[in-house]
Amino acid sequence: MSLRARNLSKAFGDLQALDHVSLEVGEGELVALLGANGSGKSTFAKCVAGVYQPDEGSIELGGVPAVRRFLTPTDAARAGVRVMHQDNPLVNSLSVKENFGLSTGFPGRGSAAPIRWRKLTRHVQQALERYGVEVSPDALPATLSPSQRAMVALAMTLADADQGVELLILDEVTAHIAEGDAAEFLAGAARLRGIGIPILMVTHRFKEVLAFADRTIVLSGGAVVYSGPAADLTLTEMVNLMAAVPPKDQAPKPDRVRQAAPVAELKVEGGSGGIAEIRGVWRREDLGEDRKRPALEIEDLEGALLRKTALKVHPGEIVGLTGTADSGVHELPEILAGARRRQGGTIRVAGHELARDADPVDAMRMGIARTPSDRHKEGGVMSLSVRENITLPEARRFWGRKRDERKVVARLIEALNVSPPNPDALMGTLSGGNQQKVVIAKWLLTRPRVLILDDPTVGVDPGAREQIFRFVGEAAEDGLAVVLLSSEPEQLVRQCTRVVAIAGGRVAKELNREELEAPEALDILAAYGG
Repeated sequence: MSLRARNLSKAFGDLQALDHVSLEVGEGELVALLGANGSGKSTFAKCVAGVYQPDEGSIELGGVPAVRRFLTPTDAARAGVRVMHQDNPLVNSLSVKENFGLSTGFPGRGSAAPIRWRKLTRHVQQALERYGVEVSPDALPATLSPSQRAMVALAMTLADADQGVELLILDEVTAHIAEGDAAEFLAGAARLRGIGIPILMVTHRFKEVLAFADRTIVLSGGAVVYSGPAADLTLTEMVNLMAAVPPKDQAPKPDRVRQAAPVAELKVEGGSGGIAEIRGVWRREDLGEDRKRPALEIEDLEGALLRKTALKVHPGEIVGLTGTADSGVHELPEILAGARRRQGGTIRVAGHELARDADPVDAMRMGIARTPSDRHKEGGVMSLSVRENITLPEARRFWGRKRDERKVVARLIEALNVSPPNPDALMGTLSGGNQQKVVIAKWLLTRPRVLILDDPTVGVDPGAREQIFRFVGEAAEDGLAVVLLSSEPEQLVRQCTRVVAIAGGRVAKELNREELEAPEALDILAAYGG
């Protein structure tokens, strides 16, 4: 075995993040580590990588005698641990080889000597070839596909491992990559097993586990609740296991599925009244009163890629959107929300036309709200509190009314089950799922007629996904029109009343609810890039 972790435990105050976790990853093996937010999977990865030091247990790598802990990430790296994170930024204005130089160092004869460019090019070319990355060292990252960018970042992660790689940790590296690109990247990463590199893949995506993992380990409540072959688990069993809580007085039992409630019976904890509880906070008086009139009408919409696109969404509908990156589908949420200027066509909200030069403020006032796909850059301000994030678009509404502001924010936090339920907690300290709940709460507070969810579950664990979609479904039943752009066909089939596929800038296919329930629906959506 390359990695042997024995009885790792880690506590943060009263929170037991890891509770005697033991697992192994063999040479040339890919092991998937699953768990909901707060399950302990990130804490485990950080203990192995030297970011955290476990309170108990031992770590053994590559047959070297076990150590109690790595004191620093540098110590772990010297022992052969390499970590690729979901945010491996490449500087678009620099070439691939220049990015390598920034990461691993520029070769030269001294601190003041010129860079030896030929040596750098040769070094980068060898690294790319070693790990099967078919990219030129002189290419600019901006010209690469998402899967190629990820493979370049992977090669950079491994490039300085002169003493060999004893463990590669893929820490949710596909969280911000569309499903198709993620599969292409993971297929390349999985080939590293052929040269003996052991891989621990931390992920939220079940399909990745089934497609690429040799074994699956599921954590819940800081303990192992399953360890066994990936092929032995169904999607439903994975969800159930992640929701299971191991008994305090019982040691985890590997190779055995712990019993849990069926998915359909899982209860989403939160506010007692759901959307009804906060109706007075978010709901327009005229919302949903006339369901025959479209909440959103698009006619002959033109963008950089979109061509004569038409779409209608009525109050109470959840209409899905899917398409490849070059189909134009990703332009639509930005154009509707005023973040991108349209080149032609008409947009009406509840019968009122949105000006062609409308900006985000105009769109918001008309009743359009959009949760962006990148919540870190566009969705929230990580250095502000939860309360400040929620009320940011409506700051004037609560100016000088702090008591009302805190009351409204508390109701939203309770209804969406934001954890921790602390309005003064910094946004950046929350998990991905709870950050997304805050973003949704923020835009609900603007009282929209149309809510656009732009790939809303990127980097969100399955439990939080269930909560978010349960809440959005209730809002739709209450009259809100929802547009859901998603890269996951299963999500579209499960959540939407209709799904529209965009290809070549136009509506190419539309599936109604009955058609979405047909067995071939997933294949049809996948063919269009979902």
